[in-house]
Amino acid sequence: MENASLQELIKHPPLNVPWPNPELLEQMEQRRNCVEMVQGTIIWVNRDEYEFVPDNEPPSEAEVLAWIWFIRPDLMDDISEYVSEDMKEMMQSYKDGEIDKWIQNFAN
Repeated sequence: MENASLQELIKHPPLNVPWPNPELLEQMEQRRNCVEMVQGTIIWVNRDEYEFVPDNEPPSEAEVLAWIWFIRPDLMDDISEYVSEDMKEMMQSYKDGEIDKWIQNFAN
């Protein structure tokens, strides 16, 4: 992994992130729902923050990478080298503005 920011996040993922500005909340919720479809419930919604609650201890690499994409979708290109095909397709669909189509296909 060449991206120093990604490497640091993998080693020390934040356990909580505050809710974004209201205009970004819908996008963040859409990403959370997509992560849940691929990875299960690893993100809890609290009063004013999102919390990383992995199923595994320590968290699996897949859980950490899904969480990182949730909080930092700008790192998608670096993350996509290390995730499952389902996660790759989901991230690309999100980036391309076709996430609703991906959700329909994934659910079937």
